[in-house]
Amino acid sequence: MLQRNFLNGEQARDAALSQVTDHNVNWMRDAIAFVASWVREQGDFIGEDVRHAVSRHLGAPKHHNAYGALVSQCVRLNIIEPTGEHRRMKDVKAHARETRVYRAYSKGENR
Repeated sequence: MLQRNFLNGEQARDAALSQVTDHNVNWMRDAIAFVASWVREQGDFIGEDVRHAVSRHLGAPKHHNAYGALVSQCVRLNIIEPTGEHRRMKDVKAHARETRVYRAYSKGENR
């Protein structure tokens, strides 16, 4: 009988994030450092804003999925945090899809 190794959703997500990060190591390192500095000058923002700022500063990664991995890494590293709000994306290709709003990590400070 064939046994399958099924991943749960979080394991599959983490595996995909690791893969895209591993293929963009230098870009990811530099992008995280850039975002850590950039967010100090921002109010609320969405991942699309991060993508535009990082692209202007560093250029594009090897694969566009690296932008999502970047935002996820920045959340895990307590550089940014979701506000609980959502905003429509502006890029035409996003078709006004709603996405999370982020801010610089507040370390429990009241905002």
